[in-house]
Amino acid sequence: MPPPPNKPLFERFNTHTSTSIELPLFGSTWRLAQAPNTNHLGTTVWDASIILAKWMEKNARKGSELSRPKLAGRRVLELGAGMGLGGLAAAALGADVKLTDVAEVLPLLKQNAESLMGRASLATSDSAWVAGAGSVSVRELDWEKRETWFRRGEEEGEERADGAAKGRGKGGQKAAAAQAAPPPPPPTTPEGASCPALSSPAPYPSPSPPPHYDFVLAADCVYKEDILPLLCEVILAVSNRRTVVVVANELRSHSVAAAFEATFSPHFSMKRVPRAKMDAEYSVDAISIVVMKRKHAPGGKKAGEEAETAETAGEEEEEEEVATALAASLVLKEE
Repeated sequence: MPPPPNKPLFERFNTHTSTSIELPLFGSTWRLAQAPNTNHLGTTVWDASIILAKWMEKNARKGSELSRPKLAGRRVLELGAGMGLGGLAAAALGADVKLTDVAEVLPLLKQNAESLMGRASLATSDSAWVAGAGSVSVRELDWEKRETWFRRGEEEGEERADGAAKGRGKGGQKAAAAQAAPPPPPPTTPEGASCPALSSPAPYPSPSPPPHYDFVLAADCVYKEDILPLLCEVILAVSNRRTVVVVANELRSHSVAAAFEATFSPHFSMKRVPRAKMDAEYSVDAISIVVMKRKHAPGGKKAGEEAETAETAGEEEEEEEVATALAASLVLKEE
């Protein structure tokens, strides 16, 4: 059974003793495995991810950057996914989600993806959200290892929840055919340089840089100052001016919070979600949700608009090629 709703949020979830949690979400009870007593912080379902998921649920129909109309069929990347709650909530709203974390966290992350989005789970579920669910894949992405800043397509080391392997609806179909699309251009920052405190980025692994995503999620990833330049660099690498970045985080240190703003504000506009927009029961003052978008390129707004137009044209061409590849695969199946 889910924890009693009359208990404070931190008493309900942040116990560091339970090997699983249950959360009412999208009209059903979600159960996620965790291992809070390991040496890795990523094996725990942290409160920021719960608040993020409940915000998404509250605004599922409209009213937020992560509503169903905006997420359905879109590509979402969750960084430092941990037990995957934020990304799995996005998949429930129709997105094609890639959950990423370091290698030590992946076994439990894959377990949660499979238990909620696997073929068997979806086939036996009577939850309303299942009909519009997107797809989920899991793979390693270590901010400190550029060789894990992967390229487009189904790659070695990437595993899909088996219910999503062939896709459910338009989003899953586009994901299944995405490997036919050409690689995007290399990422750039508005200043043409890397984030503060980082030297010039090393070349991306051949043959192509990381893909750009429509949405990037990060829940409780801002907890030490020295990791912020790495997180910023990764987000810049996988985003463009159309990407919506959502960071949910608990305030543990004012100096870390100030460093977060100092690191990201030169590159991103930053807007805090009002608490009134969050779930009344699943929100606390110490945990915030910040929505960010890339700032315009050097040369001002006009140059940024021209660059965005070029990016949009490239994305439209990419979607057309993906659709063509999908159609060709369907013809082959019929034959």
